[in-house]
Amino acid sequence: RYGDDAENTFRRTKTLRHPHTLLYLDGVDLPGETVIVTEKVVTLEYWLREVLQKMESQKQKNMAISWGLHCILKALAFLNNDCKLIHGNISLDSIFVTVGGDWKLGGLYIVGEVDTIERAPCRLFREHSNILANKYKPPERQKNQWNAVARSVHGSDIWALGCVMFECFNGIATDSNEFMQTSRIPSFLRKLYTQMLSSNPEDRPDAEKLYKSQGFQRAFKNRFFACNLFLEEIQLKSIGEKLDFFQRISSELDSFPPQACKYKILKEIKSTQEGVKGQNLAPQAQGQLATVLFEPVLKIGSMFEDDEAEYKKHVVPAIINLFACNDRGIRVSLLQNLDRYAKFLDEQVMNGKLFESICSGFGDTTPILRELTLKSMLVIAPKLSEKNLNDVLMRHLVRLQSDQEPSIRTNTVICLSRIVQYTNEATREKLIIGSFPKAAREHFTHTRIAGLKAIASTYKHLLTAPKVPLLTAKVLPAICVALSDASPEVRSIAFATMKTVLKDLEAE
Repeated sequence: RYGDDAENTFRRTKTLRHPHTLLYLDGVDLPGETVIVTEKVVTLEYWLREVLQKMESQKQKNMAISWGLHCILKALAFLNNDCKLIHGNISLDSIFVTVGGDWKLGGLYIVGEVDTIERAPCRLFREHSNILANKYKPPERQKNQWNAVARSVHGSDIWALGCVMFECFNGIATDSNEFMQTSRIPSFLRKLYTQMLSSNPEDRPDAEKLYKSQGFQRAFKNRFFACNLFLEEIQLKSIGEKLDFFQRISSELDSFPPQACKYKILKEIKSTQEGVKGQNLAPQAQGQLATVLFEPVLKIGSMFEDDEAEYKKHVVPAIINLFACNDRGIRVSLLQNLDRYAKFLDEQVMNGKLFESICSGFGDTTPILRELTLKSMLVIAPKLSEKNLNDVLMRHLVRLQSDQEPSIRTNTVICLSRIVQYTNEATREKLIIGSFPKAAREHFTHTRIAGLKAIASTYKHLLTAPKVPLLTAKVLPAICVALSDASPEVRSIAFATMKTVLKDLEAE
């Protein structure tokens, strides 16, 4: 914008600081041009059309609107009551919404004090009154009755806010006559709404009275509202209070507006994770924190599943932070739910500290953690680098073939047979002539079965002329031993495998 209203906007936006006014970041006021840089927002009109209407339930919509009205009532109480200023431009275009769902009061073009000499609003208000659409103007403003406007600093703004509130519940009005239709205004707000649109500006309650009224307090009585109030003061809360909070809301996230979960609550979860890193918490406290944060992270992550880029940006860092915790409980939960987020972990993330953290489970003294770590390799192996797959991972898996738990030895063979396709030629050869024949001779029946099945699914890699001797010298003897196994199932698989191998060898 240009002119004195632009200069006023620049000055007011820069100096009027409040949690619910549009945040000024930077700006320049030059002759003929004023540029203001603010936080990232959209207009309330856009938000009502593109965000609110896409929410799944009316309950979510009402929660989002109630929090937004809280924000604007607080901002107006600050402007009208504390600063004694008239905004003069309350509309869907002067209220903005952050990505997390917070409403911010902006559009401060004609904000000013009452002119006590003229007993009228400030000059800008009078000269640029048409900046506000007629449908938002109270009767005294439409008639240019400036004395009536000046007698109630908040009167003009409260009327316009009432019109905005109507549009939040009914859709955008095309004519001021629509504002008389109150049927879709929540019943507990109708009386207040009527007072906000009183023909006498002095009968309109100010923002502070509206906020404290029984009607608005009822509108604010929901878990989402309480959640937002806590988040406003979260920097002042102790770790224990934060843990209690995130634990309470975990089961309620599905009922909250998605945008708030994705871009506000998750942000605070990550801030909490980062905030405790330098506090040297005891391992037990770290585990408790990670356990509490785990479910909210995955729940919110599911809301990003249609947008891979946003998931990687907002959710993956929180998951990586959880993996940094050495608590067994949280590691078990992370590995059990790997399929819920693994597809969003790209190769760079996977081959960094995350792979190192996961591999630490191979050496854990708890069998279930070793087992889950092993099974996770089926998911992450395709994303591993040459070195991590063929060197680091293979060393861990070879050791697991001698694990004291028979089921882990068996599953190690099964895992190797499934990821062998991703290995290089040298590693693949070692598995086929070393690991799988070894498993076929194991004393645990299910491991022998797994070894024979692994041979049956991979031996063809040795059918090329230079490698046939390896097949006959290293692999066939293991199959031959299994032909006289005590287990009928082992013998059956051995005979079937031997027939197939011999048939292919003869053809070769």
